[in-house]
Amino acid sequence: MFSHASEGSMRRWRRNSRGLAEIVGTLLLVLIVVAAAAAFSIFIAAYEAQLTASEKAAHDRSLEDIRILSLTTVYNGSDYSSLSFVIGSLDVNTMTVNELSINGEYINYFTVTPLGSSVSTHICALCVPGHGTYIEYNLTTLEQVTITVNLTVWNAVSNPTGGFLNPYAIATSGPTNYVDLGVYTTLGNDFTRAFSAPTAVAVTEQSQIYSGTGYKNAIEFDGSQSIVPANDSIVSWSWSLYEGTTLCLGLTGEKALLLQSVLPYGTYTGVLTIGDSDGLVSTAAVSYSSPIASPPTILACSDQGPEESNVSLIGTGFPSSSNVTATFAGDAFNFTSCTSGHLNLTGAKITTTASGGFDCTFLVPPKSSVGNQVIEVTNSSTVNANTTFAVTSPSISVTPTSGPSGGSVAASGAGFTPGVDITFTSTPGTVGSPSYCAVNAVGTFSDCMFTVSGAATLNTVTATGSDFDAKDVATAAYTVT
Repeated sequence: MFSHASEGSMRRWRRNSRGLAEIVGTLLLVLIVVAAAAAFSIFIAAYEAQLTASEKAAHDRSLEDIRILSLTTVYNGSDYSSLSFVIGSLDVNTMTVNELSINGEYINYFTVTPLGSSVSTHICALCVPGHGTYIEYNLTTLEQVTITVNLTVWNAVSNPTGGFLNPYAIATSGPTNYVDLGVYTTLGNDFTRAFSAPTAVAVTEQSQIYSGTGYKNAIEFDGSQSIVPANDSIVSWSWSLYEGTTLCLGLTGEKALLLQSVLPYGTYTGVLTIGDSDGLVSTAAVSYSSPIASPPTILACSDQGPEESNVSLIGTGFPSSSNVTATFAGDAFNFTSCTSGHLNLTGAKITTTASGGFDCTFLVPPKSSVGNQVIEVTNSSTVNANTTFAVTSPSISVTPTSGPSGGSVAASGAGFTPGVDITFTSTPGTVGSPSYCAVNAVGTFSDCMFTVSGAATLNTVTATGSDFDAKDVATAAYTVT
């Protein structure tokens, strides 16, 4: 049995235990309150910091201001190969450009060149960092830069400097003939500007030309009714005249006159191409039916090109189903094929159709002298018709003549067969983005953009026509630095 003394000690121990527990509980409660207060203070501080950062971002975003100032395109005769536009910063802070679009199409690769500088920064979102490219560009205070885009499809291996991720072509006619540029920043701003192209309108009408001895009937190809947006102007007019799908003649001018007697009997298509001060183009076509069936008339489609180039020769007004022969610069030659009429005597003669016409092809004789040469078609030893063909010597130039591996080059050329496509190659380097360009109706092309890559050395850039059997070949020197 416990004594009364033991019971008192136990009661005192229990009272002491309850007091200690109360003290510990109180301390824990205090700690919980203090921790909660500290956590709340941290939450308030974080919220205030987040709010401050959000307000600062909104403030910085409101200060961002990019102006798209001007546009320049490169048109290669069939479509746009590249475009450049100038943007300017009106923000006192640095802005980071991380995305670009053209007509709503995302651009993966483009180059940025500051005003007055020849050093470009290559921006590529999907490229491997550290290989000469960046994924964004810092536009500094009041800076102006030129952004250049190759309008081809990007491919990491075959076309690393192409702009589009998906095939896309900017229209040159119809309601989608415009360029809508979009520049985006890391703060979420987008700055856009749309450039409207002119609208080509082509018509034909009868006219006359005074030749010195009197007036002669002429056909006028008229583009004066073309429409141009406000504050813009048309700076170039050109006409390509086709017989079927064969390019025959090239004319220039808002109103281009052509002697009616030049066109043999048949239906032709005149394609008008106009260009405005922004470099945007517009095309339109008009049909013309020539009434000239007699006297005999011939037309070389085209009327110029290098030796050994293919030429289509059209004739009408000759005696029905008769034999005709042709000479080039006074020397007889053989035709290679006919789409109307037919060849005989191994191509030295043509038998005309029942209506007295023919459409046949020949090669410009090798070693022909450069300059205007006369083609004559005769029947029964009588000269019935003649026309002039200009033998040209192809040549090209490149700008610049040197640059780093992968640098952009602009090539221009003259003296090629009208209507052919030009392919560019480089030895010992490689060419890309893109490697082709179209020759216009007068045998020239200009500002065809591509890149030259390879080791630092002197390269030979070669332009070759798509009629590989012809001498549509010219070279220029380019040094990879």
